[in-house]
Amino acid sequence: MCKSCTQSDNECTMLTISKPLVFPDRITVLHKLRPILKPDADSFTLDALILSEKNRRVAAKCVEEIVVYDYRLGKKAPMDDWVYEGLSRILEEQELWEQQCQLKLRELDVVVQDVERQNGYTI
Repeated sequence: MCKSCTQSDNECTMLTISKPLVFPDRITVLHKLRPILKPDADSFTLDALILSEKNRRVAAKCVEEIVVYDYRLGKKAPMDDWVYEGLSRILEEQELWEQQCQLKLRELDVVVQDVERQNGYTI
C-alpha cells in the first residue's frame, strides 16, 4: 500500500500531468508540507503543484516522499530533532497562512456579492 495515497504501490500515480510543458516555458513549483505524525519519523511528504507561465495554469501535480537515509549504516534513519522542529515550524506557518488566505477570500466574496447586488445580478 502506498504511504501517500490509498492505492497499491503498482497503481499509485504520484504525478498527474494536466498539460504537457513545451519549451520555451517557465514554471513555478509550489510545495505544501503534509503533517508529520511523530518526531522520530524517517520520512515526510510534500504535495507539489507545477504551474506553467506560458499556459497560465496548472501543468502537473505530484507527491514527493522525502526519506531520511543514513548512508554510513545503509538504511533509513529517524530525522534529527532540529529537522523535525524546523519542519513543525514550517507546518505551523503554513497553516496560519492558509487561515489568513481563507479569511481574505471570504472578505473578497462579500465585496463581490455587494457589487453584484448593486448591479442587479442575483446568485
